[in-house]
Amino acid sequence: MSRDDDVQELIDRARISDAVQAYCDHCDSADVEAALALFTDDGAVDLGGGAVHRGQLELRDLFEDRFTLYSAISFHCSDVRLVRYDGRTASTTTHLIGFHEAADVDRVLHIWGTFEDQLVKDGRRWLFRHRHLRVAGINHTTACEVPRRFDQIAHRRAHPAAAGTPVRGIRDDLGGGASRVTRLRADRSPVTTG
Repeated sequence: MSRDDDVQELIDRARISDAVQAYCDHCDSADVEAALALFTDDGAVDLGGGAVHRGQLELRDLFEDRFTLYSAISFHCSDVRLVRYDGRTASTTTHLIGFHEAADVDRVLHIWGTFEDQLVKDGRRWLFRHRHLRVAGINHTTACEVPRRFDQIAHRRAHPAAAGTPVRGIRDDLGGGASRVTRLRADRSPVTTG
C-alpha cells in the first residue's frame, strides 16, 4: 500500500465510525429519514430471531414502529473495529449498549450486544448494506426518575425549550420561586422534596 492508500484508509475508517455514531444519534432522536439515509436502497437490518428487514420500505416500517414503541432511546456504540476493508466495501463490528423506555408502560429494556455491519462507499460517505445485531444480554426493569435525564423522544422533536415541554432534571422550577428536587434512594426509587 502506498502512503496515499494509507491516508485514504484512515479517512474511510473515520467516516465509517461516523456512520455508526450517526445511527445511534438518529435512533436516539427518532429521526426516521436520517436513519434511512444511512442505508443503501437494498439495505437490511437483522435484529435476530429470523426477522430481517430489507429495503427502504421495510426499514421505514421498522424505524417508525420502534420510534413509536419507545418514549426514550439511548444507544451507546463503542469499539468500532474494521474487520475487512478494500476501499469500496468494509465489514465492521461494534459493541452496543441500548436503553429503551416503553411509551405506554412503566418498563425499560436494556440490550447488550454487537453489531456486525457490511458497508459500501458512496462518494465520500459510507452506507450500511447490512446490519446484524447479535444480542449478548437483555434486561427488563421498571422506569424510574433519573436526575438530569435526557428529554424523551416526543420532546426532542420540538425544541427542548419550547413552552410546555417538560424537562426532567435534578431541580424542577415550579414558578414563584418554588422548586422541587428529585434524588434517588440507594434502591434507585425517587425521593422528591419541595
